[in-house]
Amino acid sequence: MVAALSGLAACSGVAVVYHRLDWWAERYIDEFVEFNAAQEAQFQRALNRVHVAHCRDDLPQYRTRLSEIVERARNGKVDRAYVADLRASLRSDLDRLLALAAPEAVTLLESLSTEQIARLEKGFEQSNADYLKRRAESEEDALKARRRMMIKRLEYWLGNLTPAQVQRVEEWATALWADGPLELQTRQRWQGRLLELLAARKTGEASRDDLYLWLVGFRDARSAEYQALRDHNESVTIALVADIAASLSQRQVTHLSNEAERWQGRLAAIDCSRVERS
Repeated sequence: MVAALSGLAACSGVAVVYHRLDWWAERYIDEFVEFNAAQEAQFQRALNRVHVAHCRDDLPQYRTRLSEIVERARNGKVDRAYVADLRASLRSDLDRLLALAAPEAVTLLESLSTEQIARLEKGFEQSNADYLKRRAESEEDALKARRRMMIKRLEYWLGNLTPAQVQRVEEWATALWADGPLELQTRQRWQGRLLELLAARKTGEASRDDLYLWLVGFRDARSAEYQALRDHNESVTIALVADIAASLSQRQVTHLSNEAERWQGRLAAIDCSRVERS
């Protein structure tokens, strides 16, 4: 819910960091490479370490945050500074969990054979081609898609938006900067450097630390232009969420409270001891 309310994460639900780590691992490794038994065990150990830490350390905090968000929404205190703090907290969660998984991930990457690395490279190429197909839409279509996505995300937590709130979403969608080729260039830069490091590890020209730092420092693949675009889009999204929060009706606050209680129940029902034993 923290991610959905802030409108700054692609995933909905309070377990955004947890799910994003699974996505990250599958997108860049497991989707393209067929592991042997030892590698599969290594992969699962890395994910399990993150799952345990997330379940034990983060989920209780998310339950508290849900209550805090509802209380602030009820009292008109979800302002831009607060939404920005939520976003920073989520980013910190992601960075911490990536750092936790990275040592196992480095060991796994170092174990890839030359053939597996070649398949990984081909997988990257296919993924980028698929990305281009998905993004082959007009600016008008992209604008409509952004509008639909945000309305759906907000209405999940708030119920139906008012006409004024829908108009504010329209303004937000128009204010976003299109990333054009910048996101694809960033993906390719990250992938290319990873493949270079894997090849260099085979010859001893790169160290484990080089791989580790590239995994946890994924933002280093961004150009200054792309980072500026992301900063702008984050800023206009923070403004949107704060404005929507300031215009909530009693009905919407009640809807938010009910959804928060539902998620708190789901989180409380998770048995972290079972995660640790898996």
